[in-house]
Amino acid sequence: LNGNENTIYASAGWNGTNKSHVLRITDGTVTIQNVTIVGNEDTKSGILAWDGTTGDATRVDLTLDKVTVQNCGNAALQVNSATVTANNLKTSGNAWGAVNVDRASNNDDLPSFTLNGEGTALQEPTKVWTEIQDPTEDVIKGDSSIVTGTPMTDTNGHTYYGDAIASVTVSETTTDYATLADAIAAVNGMEDKKTPVTITLQADATINGSLTLSRGN
Repeated sequence: LNGNENTIYASAGWNGTNKSHVLRITDGTVTIQNVTIVGNEDTKSGILAWDGTTGDATRVDLTLDKVTVQNCGNAALQVNSATVTANNLKTSGNAWGAVNVDRASNNDDLPSFTLNGEGTALQEPTKVWTEIQDPTEDVIKGDSSIVTGTPMTDTNGHTYYGDAIASVTVSETTTDYATLADAIAAVNGMEDKKTPVTITLQADATINGSLTLSRGN
């Protein structure tokens, strides 16, 4: 699909709330290039690359080249047990974040996502994330500075590349966290209750309910 710099808009009368992805790739080798995809709160993700069969000889192999995805109800891009290479991907305004990389349901095969290009611009705070425990280097990789740094890990073992919401500093060592809740949980779980700890909020955070910080005596 060569969009020739054109835009695909999801209809304002999209069929159902958070129902259906704008583009869905489920088979073969596909290239999408030079196109902008604009979703809305009723769409799912802008692009879904989904391989639903374990060990399938015809895995989904998707290349994105100069693609922009905006304002979708889920992620800009979902990579589910597929192989995806994104060159100079641009995203903004997508509710979940930019790129989710995980296994497809009923498929044990690991996905592979490569993010390349100096023109890459993922505007969401959560830029690339996976729920795969201890993902290998092949799951998320590339030459973009977004994925070459050290990722954050939350209390569920999920891995995030993106903007830190909070950080914890102990003895001049600072660790970034994707959420304030994860930063607080890390502090509460420390065996050493006497060493001074600093939690720094690096972005806006909403607290719905109580907040407990326990350091003991």
